[in-house]
Amino acid sequence: MVKRFCLLFIVPVVIFVCTGCAQNEEDISRERQPLQNQDDIAPQKEIEPEPPITFSFAGDTMAAGNVAPILEEKGYQFPWEQARPYLEESDIAMVNLETAVSLRGEPTNKTYAFRSHPDLIKGMKWAGVNMVTVANNHSLDFGTESFEDTLNTLTEHDITYVGGGFNEEEAYQSKQMTIRGKTVSFLGFSRVLPSVSWYARKEQPGLASGYQDERVYELATQAVENSDITVVYMHWGKELADTPETADREMARQLIDLGVDMVIGSHPHVLQGLEYYKGKLIAYSLGNFIFTNSHQELARQSVVLQVAINEDGKQTAKVYPMKIDMGAVWTADNQESENIMKRLSSLSKGGEWTEEGEYLPN
Repeated sequence: MVKRFCLLFIVPVVIFVCTGCAQNEEDISRERQPLQNQDDIAPQKEIEPEPPITFSFAGDTMAAGNVAPILEEKGYQFPWEQARPYLEESDIAMVNLETAVSLRGEPTNKTYAFRSHPDLIKGMKWAGVNMVTVANNHSLDFGTESFEDTLNTLTEHDITYVGGGFNEEEAYQSKQMTIRGKTVSFLGFSRVLPSVSWYARKEQPGLASGYQDERVYELATQAVENSDITVVYMHWGKELADTPETADREMARQLIDLGVDMVIGSHPHVLQGLEYYKGKLIAYSLGNFIFTNSHQELARQSVVLQVAINEDGKQTAKVYPMKIDMGAVWTADNQESENIMKRLSSLSKGGEWTEEGEYLPN
């Protein structure tokens, strides 16, 4: 009996020891596995962000008055040559077409009536412009038939227009472009019109009036709801004024509150300040661009305004100073650039200027 007792006592001990040995061998074996060669590990591919959508904006553009004979001699690409590199590198390049473009029509009873040769549009297309607003106080200077010619010539050259149309529906509708899967909408309005007869009607060609605030806000809201990015180009303000009218500033901010991403302005014929409001850019007046040589020095200052909007909606702007002379825009020299940047710096709000001419939101 004693032997049996001893045997039973010893067996569990042996089993326990052997089990522990097996576990240790497994651990040692696992530890001795060779490390995987780093060359065999597939590198994680970084997802590159989409490039920003880029815009170039410029101000009042025409080829009438003393510009016409210069371009007849030098050609209609001439006024765009030094601006072209800035315009064509952007996804969208937009100006205010401050003229009728036609060979027909009779001038209306105005102090200044502008009509430009249709080749202006050819030069514009060559420079990279693919969007214009016609909502201003000169598009109907030579009557309805000349205005219709303007719209037809723009269409023939694949340049989209806003702010006017063959009827009321077209004049007030937003126009869209698709850039890398994003829908960008544009609207144009004028708060400077000679007569209510210039308003587009149900069956009458004309322009989109910006005097009716609620209508502007309603149309902007509709565009925002159907777009990723919305731009409103306004013709407004007082000629040669340094700062925007109070009502125009209020409208610009209200448009941003409604979801508009950028508000661009023209008509004062001089540069006014830029403003970031809630991180969105407002350019109250981009001054003149392709235009006559004004007797006012400030009216000969010009810029190309470039804006980039990244995937997150963040905006950055950059200004390229230009100088108007002989019916064309030229890259400004050092002194002219300094004068332009000093003016913009003193009039701008809500952002910071860099030495490279960038304007960044605070």
